[in-house]
Amino acid sequence: MLIFYRSELKQAKSEVVNQAELILKTAFAVREYTTNEVCPLLEFRDNISTETFLPQAIPAYAANRVFKILERNYPDYSYREVAVNPRNTADRPTEWEMDIIRRYKI
Repeated sequence: MLIFYRSELKQAKSEVVNQAELILKTAFAVREYTTNEVCPLLEFRDNISTETFLPQAIPAYAANRVFKILERNYPDYSYREVAVNPRNTADRPTEWEMDIIRRYKI
């Protein structure tokens, strides 16, 4: 029984460490995205026309860029904002995703 307990405890600690690492690397990915894509825009905002489209201002773009950075360390994870009629063709649903959308559509 003691061996089982120690094994479970070790597994639980490992999961906590992995989750903490994922959260920390997510925060670093957000920092990298902000440093590389948002800050340069703010530095030169006087030179940007008000009609210029800035994808960095779109929350979905930010989420996708951050997750691309995070995928370097966690290649088994992916992120897409699936939509029935997306602007980005990469976000078109697969058939099984479409089944889920239909199920929850109001």
